[in-house]
Parts: sequence; structure tokens; C-alpha cells
Amino acid sequence: MAQFSNSSPAGTRFIVPSLAPYFAGTAFPVGANAALVFQRYLPLWKDGYVRIEPIKGPLEEFAKAFSGQREEERKTQRLAQTIGRQKRLFLANGAEPTLRVTLKTTTRLVTGVGAPHPSEVGLLLHSTYGVPYLPGSTVKGWCRGIAEWNENATDDERNTIFGPETLDDEDPHWLGGVAFLDALPSMWPKLEIDIINCHNSAYYTGDGKNPPNDWQNPIPVYFLALSPGATFDVYFRATKLGDVAMIEKVWEWLNDGLSWHGVGAKGAAGYGFLEIVGEPERNYKKPTTAVPIVHKPNIELEAQRRRDEQTVSTRSIMTEAMTMTNQWKPVTVFLSHSSADKAHVSDVAEELQKRGITPWLDRDNLMVGADLDKELAKHIDNGAVVALFLSDSSVNSEWVDTEIRRAITLEDQGKQAQLVPVFWGNPKGSDPKRGPEQLVRDHAELRQRWIHAKTDAINRVYVHSESAADIADELAKRAFENANTKSARDVGILIDIRGEGERKGTPDRTLLPSVGVGSSPTMPLLLFRPDAGVRSFRQTMDADSFKEFAGHFRNYVSRALGSMRTTRDVYIGGDAPLAVSFWLVGHLFDRTTSVTLYCHNSRYKTTLNDKNLRREITPLESPPDSGKHLFRHDQATNTWLPLPDPKKNAPPMGEGKKVALVVIAKSDSSTDEAPEPAQANYFEAPQKDNEKWGGDLPLLWLPHPRIFTDSKQAQEWIRKATAAVGWLKSKGVEGIHLYTSLPNFVLPLWAAQLTSHVSPPITFMEWLEKPDNDDRVYTPIDNPYGNNSKNM
Repeated sequence: MAQFSNSSPAGTRFIVPSLAPYFAGTAFPVGANAALVFQRYLPLWKDGYVRIEPIKGPLEEFAKAFSGQREEERKTQRLAQTIGRQKRLFLANGAEPTLRVTLKTTTRLVTGVGAPHPSEVGLLLHSTYGVPYLPGSTVKGWCRGIAEWNENATDDERNTIFGPETLDDEDPHWLGGVAFLDALPSMWPKLEIDIINCHNSAYYTGDGKNPPNDWQNPIPVYFLALSPGATFDVYFRATKLGDVAMIEKVWEWLNDGLSWHGVGAKGAAGYGFLEIVGEPERNYKKPTTAVPIVHKPNIELEAQRRRDEQTVSTRSIMTEAMTMTNQWKPVTVFLSHSSADKAHVSDVAEELQKRGITPWLDRDNLMVGADLDKELAKHIDNGAVVALFLSDSSVNSEWVDTEIRRAITLEDQGKQAQLVPVFWGNPKGSDPKRGPEQLVRDHAELRQRWIHAKTDAINRVYVHSESAADIADELAKRAFENANTKSARDVGILIDIRGEGERKGTPDRTLLPSVGVGSSPTMPLLLFRPDAGVRSFRQTMDADSFKEFAGHFRNYVSRALGSMRTTRDVYIGGDAPLAVSFWLVGHLFDRTTSVTLYCHNSRYKTTLNDKNLRREITPLESPPDSGKHLFRHDQATNTWLPLPDPKKNAPPMGEGKKVALVVIAKSDSSTDEAPEPAQANYFEAPQKDNEKWGGDLPLLWLPHPRIFTDSKQAQEWIRKATAAVGWLKSKGVEGIHLYTSLPNFVLPLWAAQLTSHVSPPITFMEWLEKPDNDDRVYTPIDNPYGNNSKNM
């Protein structure tokens, strides 16, 4: 049992637990956190405020207890679970590019000695896991120190990877390209006592009258250090401004500097040296050749600066003024059910998300600590439909009864919510004794309202099916009717595929812009999700998944909006694979419709539209500048060479070819310069495509700006790109394979211009990352809507 002391000077009384008995047994109390013990409960005091001198004893006992066999066995298992979770999270397919390396200490390691502590020499222990660790800031500073001494590292490389060290008007701050994560030990480490022996204390603490000499009594300062042999897992991860090349450069510098640059305190005395254990792990394919480090400016700041230079339009002023009055309203179906029916209802909820409907399901939408009565009432009031799932459990549930009465009250008041009865089961094989009629009769309020007095039958149309998809179809139809989506002047469409977290709950309306002049107070928002799975920022779709999602998208957008000849503004938000933006959005709302597209990027707070492109006929006579944009593959040198200018020479190679290749990639300069032939990363996939079709295919290279900041800039690029693609059609090209890195909020605007009289049939090459393969592969995705589609 712990001992306590309550003596203190000046009559003050306090209670401090003494852990000395546990240290004597070389083990902490069960469940004790070593960091908390070291910071708060180390027995350094006697008789109240008198510190034990020397403090070697308590520190030594702490080190023994921390490093004891019983403690090591008990803690290592917990630490292994943490390390395993960390590894699965950061090295998962689809996560940001990450490199993991294990390093082992070859000398003692000291961290946190400057932290405040009663012993006067601190020790850095993780507050949660109670184990010595290297903070990400320490790892970053260590790696930067190595880079500073590397004669081959340039200032631009260091500033690009780590971020600049200074911050002033001439050198604006930007985010570094690599994130350095906290390094935890992979096994429970050992601590040992260490000493700094100050021989000339009178000289250092006096007024200078006592010179240093050999006869003064030394004053040893004891502290704790990490024993050699401790292993740490170090992670380098690309930020939004970083890439694989930057991670590999940090690894190169670290590998070179480990032998002469230690981490932590007392490096000059030989502390903190580490060595590599095994090979590093990557969640990306290791580059086979060196890739140059390219500085990527802070895109948000750059985009904001360029927007600030533009004249603020009347519409943007009104948008800001009306932000509080205009809001997107998801088309919602409230799912009223008993918890016993949760499995069936969850299946219906997932099907509704594929149909543009936001399902309200308590499991996915209720926040911890919320007032349940108020939350249910609010969402029933906002729902376009309240779906009542009839079962023996639901008609006897008090919560379901509350929801029924709330929905009926709204109906009586002539408000929006409509109560739709749903019966799960086979209409032909259901037990008539427990069918919909009998379940309605079992509920007093429903029996009074829905059972016909003369026929004794239900006088309200209900949904009866054992198919979640069929039930969702009928509920979506009712919801669109009640929400009046066909008459809406402004409609939002949120495509929720990429990102993080689970696809469930209410959509994030900040992913769509505020809308300005002429808008109604609330505007319908259609939500499309492919499933209820977990998002990732690199999620892709194969051809089959895309076809299924495309079918739902077109079908239910058409049901919700009706005729595409109705003049309206459609706002697109969210994050999705590029093929979704190109085919599903761009070609559904192409230039032949009366829809004006507004595509929003919430990250840059930029909305682009195609208003001035709707009825333009882009001239197709002007060929692209061949010396800059048109190439052919030379098999002898394995490079792409410029084609001659068709104005001055014979028709370029590729004229009349069945297939042409179009590559649209981000320009690395402010001009539209062609890439160097050595930049094979631009053309590796098209090269394989070229070989498949027998070679000599023309390749059209269309660079796009690094940043699109306004509609005028985007529309200017779209005109040029459309003219270039149209020129291929005029030369007899029957189909093109399109590879592109065009942003999601620009791609639909361009796709809307590529109708069949402008462009050859297009096969969109969607990047697909296979879990069992490090190589990037492309899957061909044709137009799922049929027009302008040919399998080339």
C-alpha cells in the first residue's frame, strides 16, 4: 500500500503518495503511467520540502522499475499494438506518400534535459504511453541539421522540404514538403543513470574571484538517459505541398549523416547516435532515377493574392451579403424504425445515398450529448419524407410513436414532411395475419387515420418490398416530389467519394459555395455516394464500379431535375475521381442543355463557371503549335519528339490515324513550354498505349496552369484546348485516349464543350492503383451515356 506524508513547513498540510515501496520491487503500480510517475510522484523529498541529496537514489530506483523485466513484458505488448496501428494507418494504400525506417541507438540518448523537473534535469516521456520518444519537431530539426552540413544540398531544396527558417516580407512563410512524425520506440526501452560532474562550482557560481582549480569539491549532477540498443520507428510523410521526391531526398540526407550527426542533447559528447535497422518501408514505388525537387508555393496564399488583384464583381459582393440567408438544403428521408430492424434499414440508407438522397439514420447522425427529443423533431421537420418501417417492434416502440405523431402533426399543418409506410418483405409471400394492414391496426393513431371505415383496408399507398433498392427508389421519388426539385432555380450536387472518414451522416454544405442574386432562401442539395465505406484521398474506380455509379447518377439527377432544357444553375462540389467529373458531370450538363455549371473547390474557395461558353462555337481550323504541343514517339531513342509545323511542312505524322493520344498535365512553368523528352513520367502510360496500337500515334500535349483562380482564366484555357481537340477530329482522327491531371473543378467545364460535333469519341484513362501492385495503371472508361462514345 502506498505511504503518505502530511508534514510541511509553516503549518501547511498536503498529501503526497510515496511510491518507494513499488520501486523497491522494481515495478510500477499496475496501470501506472511512467511519465506521470516521473513528473509528479518521484520520491525526491523528505520531511516536507527538503529534497533528498544526492538524488541518485530515487532516479536509480525509477530507472530500475522502468526497465525491469515485469514492466518490459507488460508494456511491450501495449506498445506493439500502438506501433501496429500507426503502421497500418500511415503505410496504407491510398494514404499520403510515407516512408518508414527503423533506427537503433548505438550510444546513450538524452532528450528533454531542459524540461522543468524537481531533479533539475528533465526526461522527455510520452504523456499517453509513458515511454521516451523523439517528437516530430526534434526529428525535423535533426534532419535539417544534417542537410545544413551536406555540401550537395542547396538552400532551395532545404527551404522547399523543411520550409524557410525566417519569416519576413521578403521571404514569406510556406509549408514544408515533408511532415516529420513523432518517433516512438518499437520495443520497450531501458533507462540508466548518468552523470555530469562539475569540478569547479565556485568558479561558475561565484563572482569570478575564485579561479578554477583541482581542490574544489565536485558536485555531480545525476540524470536519466536512454540505454544503447533502443529502436525507434521514424516516419517521413508528404504534405499537400510535398511529393515522393522530397521524401527520398530527406532519406538520402539522413542515410549520409547518421554516422556523424546525433540527435538530442550532448551530441558533441557522443550521445544520440543511431544506425539503420533493415530496409525502409514505403507505401509508394521507389523511384528508379533521381527526381528533381521543385518548389511548390503555398497554393492557397497564391490563389488568394491573385483573386485580390481582380476587380470584385457585383455578384461576389451580393454573395458575401447573402451568405447568412441562402443555404443548401439536403433532400432528406427520415428513417423511422425500431432498433430490431436496423440491419434492413441500414441497407435502405446506403441505397438512398446512391440516389441523391441524404438518409437520416440515428446511428449515423446523432451527436453524443445532443438533446434527443429536439434533434428528432428538427430532422423530422426538415425531412422531405418520413419513412415509417412497419414491424412488430416498431408499432410498439415509444420512440417510433413519438416520431409518428410529430410527422402527422406536420401533415395536418400542411408542411413538407410526408409519412410513408414501408413494409419489408415479399408481397406475395407475406403472412397476411402480420402484414401491413394488421401492423397499422396495432397502432391506435395509424388505425384511426389509415384504416378505411367501410373496407377495413389501408387507405394510404405504402411501399412493400424485400429489396432495399426498390424501397429506396420509391422513397427517392417521393422525396424529389415533396422537395420540388424540378422547379428549383439553383440546385447543388455534392459528389462524396474521396476524402477521409466514413461516408455517412449529413453532407458538409461548406463544400458548395454561397449563392448570390436571385436565389431562393433554401436550395435543394443532392448527395451522391457510391457506398457507405471509408473514404481515402486517392480512391479510384474501376470500369464496373464507375458504370454502376454513373447509372445511378444520371437516372436520379434526371428524376430530380426533369428537363435539361429548363434554365437553371447547377453547383457541383465534393471530391471524386477525374472520370466522374469528366463523364458524369461534364457530359450530362453539356453545352446543348440550358444549365450553367458552377464548379466549386472548397480548399481554394474558388468557384468557376461556363456561362460564357454555353453557346460558343469554338473554331476548329487552327491547329496546335506542333513544335510545342504535338509529338510522336521515337522508338530508337525511346523519347517523344516534336512533330513538324503542319503550316510549313507535309501533314504531320498521325493524320488519318484511328487513335490519337492527348495528355493534359500541369505545367512546371508560367509558360506553355513543352516538357523535356527525359520527363518520362508524363508519357510513360501513353507510350505503352502507343505500342499497343502499333506505334506512330500522334500525341497532343496540352499543359494547364498550376492554379486556376477565376472563370475568365479557365474559359480561355478551355477554348484553346477544345480547338486543339477539334483539330484532331478535322484531320480524320476517329478517337482519342485522354490522360489528364486537370483539377476536378475545371474538368467538367471543359467536358461540357466536347460534344460529338466538336470532338472525336473519347476514352478517358482513369488512374487506378491496385493494392497488390506498386505500379500505376490506367483503366479505360468510355462515356457511360452512349453519345460520343466508341470503344477505341
